[in-house]
Formats: sequence, structure tokens, C-alpha cells
Amino acid sequence: MKREKIMYYWDYGKTSQAELQAQEDMLSREFGVKVTLKPASEEPQPISMAETVNGIKWKFRIGDDGNAILTKAPKSISGNVSIPAMLKGAKVTVIDEVAFDGCRKLKNVVIPDSVEKCLSNFDGCNALASITISAGMVDVAYNEEKGQGAGDLFAECGSLCAIKVSKRNPAYKSVNGLLLSKGGEMVVTAPRGITSAVIPKGVTKIGTDAFSGCSKLKSVTIPEGVMEIGWSAFNGCSALESVTIPRSVRSIKQNAFMDCCKLKTVTISSYVKEIGASVFAGCAGLREIVVAKSNSTFESIKGLLLEKNAKIRGDCWGTRREGYTLRAVPGGLRSVTIPGGVTYIDIWAFRWCRSLKSVTIRSSVTGIGFQAFDECSSLDNVTIPDGVSESGKERLKSALTSRV
Repeated sequence: MKREKIMYYWDYGKTSQAELQAQEDMLSREFGVKVTLKPASEEPQPISMAETVNGIKWKFRIGDDGNAILTKAPKSISGNVSIPAMLKGAKVTVIDEVAFDGCRKLKNVVIPDSVEKCLSNFDGCNALASITISAGMVDVAYNEEKGQGAGDLFAECGSLCAIKVSKRNPAYKSVNGLLLSKGGEMVVTAPRGITSAVIPKGVTKIGTDAFSGCSKLKSVTIPEGVMEIGWSAFNGCSALESVTIPRSVRSIKQNAFMDCCKLKTVTISSYVKEIGASVFAGCAGLREIVVAKSNSTFESIKGLLLEKNAKIRGDCWGTRREGYTLRAVPGGLRSVTIPGGVTYIDIWAFRWCRSLKSVTIRSSVTGIGFQAFDECSSLDNVTIPDGVSESGKERLKSALTSRV
């Protein structure tokens, strides 16, 4: 092997020379080159550089590809700012994670065509009203497969009302101020300062974290054609009072409407086949979950969300259980009697039902999922039958003793 690859490791004084050699041999076989391991303390640190452009001192470093990574803008910058495309002759291609943290007077940002990736979430940019994404920016640090959304990108920008995109951008476009995939099939993220949203026709998926943290959002129009509402899509939309889920929706992912504390009622159509855990956790104003009678998978009894012959999450993951599984309980209820026919209480079914004071569990229930009564802080009266498994009883006991 002529080439050599140097890798660094954290040495806590417990690695013997023989162990180190064995690791090097294993990695050398894996990478097909000679691998040498060195302590992390010997790893070269990137050299920080700076250049003043249009009166603003920009800090950056040079990446392995020879291009510039913008690492810090001065916190004092204000008003309208255009990020430079070049710094000391190097093309700016990446905006680093904390580049704009704490820039509280920044109002408008234009990202140049040279930038391909933005890792900054603009923390503390409370005055930021609009941002323009250029033609070159094709990565806003989201990964749907891993459940990581682009929502964090503008999470702290409470005044942001519009996301603009160059028409030449091959990955994204802007419609109604929302950031969409170029083909218009997915809502990637929304500006955090909006009070209403109209999702355009043609969208089939509301992405992970798309509206997460839009605390001023009061109304949203979801058109027919949307088939999936992604993980935490509306998490923390604390002003949202109602939502109509169109007939086209088939799947509502985990935490989709978590902490929508003013949400009062939800109607689930006949065609929804999948609802994730904690979808309505923390919805303190929710009194009722309504399900269309023709839905063959879910049912609503006394406002509770039940699934028929469900696959169990948790203890026996994927095991199908006969009878009803209690999937979700509205957070605004004070007293709940679990309907007859329910055999299992799902993971996080009562999560954050902080107004709940009493629960009656019927004799049909034989199992209780992990943290089913998580943070039910007012719960002090529970009737539980003998048929519940010992693990279920322990979980209920744990919920009562650890409530806050």
C-alpha cells in the first residue's frame, strides 16, 4: 500500500499499543490504504482567516477542497446584507453552523450563487424578515430518511415571513413564501413568523419539521393531493386552532401536531392508514379526535383515537394485537374511561395530558406501552384491573410516582 490515511482518536490512557495496532490493521483492510492512528490532540486545527468586504469583517477558513467556509459574521451587522461570493480569492461554498448566531439586527440576507450548503440555523436573528436562497444552494441540511428536518434552519427567526429562492436554483423554489422542493411535491420548511399558510396544489408531502416552531401560525390550508404529513411537521404551532386533514392524506408521522396547545378539534378522514406516536401530545386544548366512520384502520370512541388490530410499538415491536389499541388521548380531557374492547394502551398514548385527573381502565386491557402516561402531572386516581400485565402495572406505577 503506497497511500496513507491518517485518522485521529481520543486517547483516555486505556488503549494499549497492541490494541492500537489491531485497530490500524482492521481499518487498513477496510479502506484499502495504510491507516495510521494518532491522538486527537495532534490533529491540525483549521486556520481562521478574515476579510473585510463592504465594511463587514467576515471570518472564514479554507476547506479541504480549497474553497472558503464562512464561519462568523460580526454580531453587530444590521439591515440588509449580501454574503460575499469570494473571500481572499477563495469561493464561499459553505455557511458554517454558528456563522450568524446572535445577529439580532439583521433584517434581510441574500446568499450568493457560490454557496452550495448552509449549516447555519440563524439562531437569535430575531429581526430577520426575509432570506434569499441563491441558485447554487442545493443543500439546506435536511435528511428525510433520518428524520432530520430543515425546520431548525430558521428556528429562532420569529420575524421571518418570506423565504425567497432564485429561479435558477435546481433544488428548491418558493411559493407563497414557503420553501418547496423544485418539483413542488414537498414543503421543505416555512418562515417562522407567518400567521397563516396556504400550501399550494401539487404538494404531496409536508416534510419533517416543515412548520415546526411557527408559534404565530393560526390557520393552514392543506390541499387535496397531500398524502403525508411528516415528523414534527406542525410541532409547536401553539396558535393553531383547527386543521382539516384532506381525504388524500394516508400517513401522519410521529409528533406531527405535538404542542399545538390551542388546537381544539381534529378530523381524520376515511383514508388515513398510519398515525405515529405522540401525534397530538401536548395539545392541551384538544377535547376530541374525530375519525370518519368509514375509516377501516382507526376509530374514535368518546373522542379517543383507537386503532383496530394494531401492530404494537415497543415491547413486541411489529406484533399484531387483537382488539383495539388506544393510540392517542386528547390533552384537554380531565377524566377518561377507556372503552371496552381496548386491549392495549400504546406508547405515549396519554403523553403530556396534564389536565387529566382520573382514568378508569377496563378489564379488557392486558398491556400498557412504554411511558404511556408520561408527564400526566395531575393524574391521581386510576382504576386498574387485575388482567393488566405486571410490566404494564409497573409502568403505570412509575408514571404516578415520577409525575411532575
